[in-house]
Amino acid sequence: MKQISGRAIRTGVPLPPQAGPGRDLMLWRDGRAAFVDSVRCYAESCRLMCENAGGDLSVVPTWAETTDDLAWRGIDATQPQQRHLLGIWVPVARRLRLAAWSRSEGAAFAVARGHQAHLLELDRNCYANPGFKPPTPDAFAAITTVTPWLTAERFARQALVRAVDAFNFLEHTPAHDIAHHHAHEVAAFVGGIFGCEVPFEGGGYWDTCPISLMHHRWGLSIGFSAVRLCSLCGEDLDECPHMIDTMYEVLVAHASDGTCTACGELVCDHMVGEVVHVRPHAVIREASLHEVSLVRNPRDPLARINRMDITAEVLRQSLGTDPAGRPLECYRCLHPCSGFTFPID
Repeated sequence: MKQISGRAIRTGVPLPPQAGPGRDLMLWRDGRAAFVDSVRCYAESCRLMCENAGGDLSVVPTWAETTDDLAWRGIDATQPQQRHLLGIWVPVARRLRLAAWSRSEGAAFAVARGHQAHLLELDRNCYANPGFKPPTPDAFAAITTVTPWLTAERFARQALVRAVDAFNFLEHTPAHDIAHHHAHEVAAFVGGIFGCEVPFEGGGYWDTCPISLMHHRWGLSIGFSAVRLCSLCGEDLDECPHMIDTMYEVLVAHASDGTCTACGELVCDHMVGEVVHVRPHAVIREASLHEVSLVRNPRDPLARINRMDITAEVLRQSLGTDPAGRPLECYRCLHPCSGFTFPID
């Protein structure tokens, strides 16, 4: 039996209605914002690698290019695909890491001459290894001060998280294919350049890869009882005069908790004193949880699985042997898309 964990529902943010134009509008707005966030983080990662780490991104392949190359060569099996993809990505990652090392070598060894010399362990082999990670948090902080490489990695991984968010918002919109393709491109960049490990915890391996879990179209839906308040007047939504699918004029102000009276968010583009047209949404202050279910389309588009166990049988089939707790590198994001899986309703 699969072990999974995930987010049941977000709190502190407006959730879209269960259906109707109001839901479509909120999903499009939030999906577009997540997509823009992802592109900005992706661009910042590339900028840091180019301007500060000396990286030449013209040598970096794209997920679409490598997928087309596999199709042209007729490579269908998983293991041959992986060998071919690693032959493309590993030299590129090594070249970029060595370029970053050469740029920061002087500053790095200046720091290494201090009391953290035994922690940094900065040499060409470390930087050339795609799986290189600083040995301690202190070393991580020190390296970040002398090279932007790890900062670029942070931005790239955040770009992937937001790309998956964008797809979850835009799944049922005309932007479905664009969001799906973008998530694959960012994931391949993260895995191909920075590398990913499969976590081993509690005696087993876990799939925490955002792009892998995105293709399991399972969401979490909670059963609870609560009073829904209107975001515009604060009264019971079932009894107040405001209709969910109707636009109303609202004078923008800040509520007692600091949220915007127009959209209910702490940070937004609305200016205090302006009049805007918005749809009301439900605000839940107190709730009693009864159950959590796996569903195809959760009310909260980001209520998704974020962790799933990998059985020993699957590992033996993939690796040909039992890894027995040793570190495993994951390259799934480099492979062509294998499609989506859906829960049985």
